[in-house]
Amino acid sequence: MKNLVFMFFMMFLFIGFVSGAENNSIFISPSISLVNSGENILIEIRGDVSNETDIYSIQFDVEYDSSLLGFNSIVEGNILNSDGAVTIFDYSLGSGLVDNVIILRNVTSGNPNIGISDFEGVLATISFTGNSAGTAYVNINNVIWVNSTITNDSAVEVSGVVLDNGVITINTFSDGGSSGGSSSGGGGSSSGLGTTTTENNVTDNQSGLVDFEVNEDQNETEETGLNKENVNQENFPSLTGRIIENITSGKIFTSWIFYFIIGIIVIFVGVVFFRKYYNKKFKNKVLKKSWISN
Repeated sequence: MKNLVFMFFMMFLFIGFVSGAENNSIFISPSISLVNSGENILIEIRGDVSNETDIYSIQFDVEYDSSLLGFNSIVEGNILNSDGAVTIFDYSLGSGLVDNVIILRNVTSGNPNIGISDFEGVLATISFTGNSAGTAYVNINNVIWVNSTITNDSAVEVSGVVLDNGVITINTFSDGGSSGGSSSGGGGSSSGLGTTTTENNVTDNQSGLVDFEVNEDQNETEETGLNKENVNQENFPSLTGRIIENITSGKIFTSWIFYFIIGIIVIFVGVVFFRKYYNKKFKNKVLKKSWISN
């Protein structure tokens, strides 16, 4: 019985230890996307950094399959400028590469802005066009940062960062009517996993927190293109999306589902051990009575 109690104690101690552990994460959202050939799609480079302080500037590269995807544009997100700070946003382009994407908090009113800490949000939003059918990978590399005192002159990698890359599947047109509208109107802005936006139809077929925008005016979309105003940051979660996103991002350890599953396991183990212990004790009593009667 003492061994059983000790096992339960160690199990709950392990659960508490795991649930308290958090990793820095820079990731593509949605991680899995579907788009028709000739259609535009927006993906976000998102960050969830919980154990860094004084991030004044951040830089990263984005690689993509240029034979399947065409780069349109990239705009700054809402992290380093979240408190109204003036920022510098710059990048360069190569074949299949958005190189040295840098976001730098600038000087305002003669005083440097203090760097940010523990951020969660969008670093940048990229617009691609699906050129031909296939599966294209979008990867994040070389994430580095500088603090506000520039004491780390050579810049450093964000410690313990987990880089989650994305996959975009490009299909050929299957319906002339729907594909024509979606190709000119563009995709939607997504912050979850596996969102497809075609014309005015959005389906959540994978997971995650989904933000999207469907622009019904195709002419307006063609004229304005991608800008900060038409990138919607509102979240529209689905239950399945939340569950799968929690599992893939490690947040499952802080959700009720994790504890529910652990509870079922604990109850099952407890019943097995109890029955084993009870049966053994019962057999001993029977044997003892049999011996006395004899």
